Amino acid sequence: AGVAALLDEAARRASARGLPDAAAELAERALVLTDPSMRRERTRRALAAARYLMDAWQVERAAETLDTLLADGAMGPDRAEALQLRATVEQDGSVAITLLESALEHTGDDRVLRARILGHLAIGIAFWRGDPHSAELRAREAVALAEELGDPVVLSANLTTLGQIASLNGRPYADTMA
Repeated sequence: AGVAALLDEAARRASARGLPDAAAELAERALVLTDPSMRRERTRRALAAARYLMDAWQVERAAETLDTLLADGAMGPDRAEALQLRATVEQDGSVAITLLESALEHTGDDRVLRARILGHLAIGIAFWRGDPHSAELRAREAVALAEELGDPVVLSANLTTLGQIASLNGRPYADTMA
């Protein structure tokens, strides 16, 4: 576990320095060195490896890492996050929407994660399904939750999403979004 923790830190540093390929490789090595009985650590490391792989544009490897994590039975908010990340690298829009809808079922008490997934789902419904009216309902739900939470990062992202979707619905003006 000590070597894996050192590799985690090295991956974080590599990522911070703009070296996503190195970060991904280090994170994958940390995952391999983590005992299968340490489920929580393996899950955390698999999610980190998938994110670094996505940053490095290694989408297929990210998908494989996430598919393995999901098959291994990740639960709760970890499963929700894995499903959201998997949706991000999915090329079939209808599959991605299904993954995001499933992710919502696993957020538990993690309302920040729920707000992020709702925003992501709104984009999927608008652009993949071509249903901006239904998407706007999800985007409004995401904004309301982010406002309730007071999380400026999630709120900003979800307001951007709502604005984009509102414009698809013929309302590009801020005063109509309230």
